Amino acid sequence: LALLASILGAVAGSTVSAQTVSLGLSVLSSPVRAGERAVYAVTVSNRGSSSTGSFTLTATVPPFTSVAINEVTPGASCSTGTTPCTAGQELRWTTSLTAGQSRSFAFAALVTSTSPPPFGTTLSSTFNAIGFGATTTAEARIGTEETVGDAV
Repeated sequence: LALLASILGAVAGSTVSAQTVSLGLSVLSSPVRAGERAVYAVTVSNRGSSSTGSFTLTATVPPFTSVAINEVTPGASCSTGTTPCTAGQELRWTTSLTAGQSRSFAFAALVTSTSPPPFGTTLSSTFNAIGFGATTTAEARIGTEETVGDAV
């Protein structure tokens, strides 16, 4: 949680808007290697003049990864009700936003080391603000030894 708390202030990247809700997205650690964590963060903003009411924000767990519930912004649950949340499953947060309000959410996905993905593999996570049509995808990549070494 300390890692997630420290990165939430640094959320930046692509933004997708639908109706009154927008999603600003970033991957805070890419490239990554087997055994490392790819950190995904999204800021959900209400651009409208009234409250959103309660809605669900989802994020798919990327391929070749798993997410421990203690490495997620508090309030999340896994679509299967079990932990860790594994590749293809969804993390879900229920939230609401007042007019002009924004909230940030993040998770750290551990890249499997037992059957590591090949270099260059894309680790995609799709975020969706259900009921607002706001959807966006973030991608981390499995780096080559050279690119990971250069990124350090």
